[in-house]
Amino acid sequence: MMSVYMRKGTLLMKEFEKKLLDIGGSAVLLPEEIPEQLYRFGHLYECPVRVPVGGTSRYFLSRENEVRIIWGFVLDSAGVWKMHSWLFIQENDLILDNEVYEKYFGFIKE
Repeated sequence: MMSVYMRKGTLLMKEFEKKLLDIGGSAVLLPEEIPEQLYRFGHLYECPVRVPVGGTSRYFLSRENEVRIIWGFVLDSAGVWKMHSWLFIQENDLILDNEVYEKYFGFIKE
C-alpha cells in the first residue's frame, strides 16, 4: 500500500495534533510530514511495557515472527508527544521498548 502523507500546518495535521493532546500532554513535536495512516488507523496502546535485556533490536532479531513494529508517537514525562517506534507482542498484549513512556499512540507498520 502506498502511503499518503499529512503535511505540517494542514487541517488534517492540526486535527491529528488535537487528537494526541486530547489524550494528554501539553505539546506535540511534529515533523514536516507523517503518514495519513497514523491519523486514520492509529490508536492508544494501553498495555504493560517491558524493557528487554539487550534492547529491542536484539529482541526483534531473535524473535522476528513474534513481534510487530508499531510506528507513532509517545508521550514523555515532560508532557511532550514525540515520534517513536516500538515493538508489540499481540499474543501477550505487551509493548517492548528501550524506555518506558507515559502513553503510546500508533499503528502496526506492515
